[in-house]
Amino acid sequence: GLLPRAHRVDSLLRGDGFFAPARTASLAALWRATRMRAAASGDWRATVDAIRPHVDTLWSGMSESSRKRFLEHGSRLWEIHRHRMAPVIATQLSGLREEGRLHVRADRVAAIDAADGGARVTFASGRTERFAAIVNCTGPGRLPAAADPLVRGLLDDGVGRTGPFRWGLDVDGHGRLIDRAGNVNASIHVVGALRRGSAWETTAIPEIRQQAGDLTKTLHRGADVDLAPTRTLSSTRRAPRRPPRRPSTRCAPP
Repeated sequence: GLLPRAHRVDSLLRGDGFFAPARTASLAALWRATRMRAAASGDWRATVDAIRPHVDTLWSGMSESSRKRFLEHGSRLWEIHRHRMAPVIATQLSGLREEGRLHVRADRVAAIDAADGGARVTFASGRTERFAAIVNCTGPGRLPAAADPLVRGLLDDGVGRTGPFRWGLDVDGHGRLIDRAGNVNASIHVVGALRRGSAWETTAIPEIRQQAGDLTKTLHRGADVDLAPTRTLSSTRRAPRRPPRRPSTRCAPP
């Protein structure tokens, strides 16, 4: 079983922003370049952080077969290094494992059945265990099975279609929804996790912030009204300055 790696306790080490792998590099060449850069930097975190801004470019440049190989052999390794734990959480998990209160195993769930106020889980390895509670931490499911009512309506009506690997909706390079017939709908834009598949890094705040900013610019350019601030006449002409009031010299009668 795999767990996320930990962040550094200190924050002095920064990603090497000069590391930009070639968009057309093969998956094997990309792995070799990543390992070499990690060894040279002294901390693999710097290399991972340096690659992150280029991940979507690399993903879009991969062939379908390369994407499938990455998903099968490399995606989990990337995820546990990319999505890291806070150091204090890593310390707590390590303590729980040493005490025997937490076990991490590699397996697949084959079936879940209700049993005596809990659940009986059958794993692909054939092992069966009973648990008081189950928490699903696997992330969003695949479409259309995991679609909410809004997304399911878009799919059922043909307004949208599932994207690569059925992780999200199919969109073009600007995040515009693609319908069942393959036409781009310029009126519907997708931001965030529903771009998964068309993009790889699309669930964290930096990427969502960038997508929202790009969408704002797109909507601004297509607006029928001028959103620039207007200047009124009073703001372009200065009012005449009044002379300062002179202090009064009148005295009250005795």
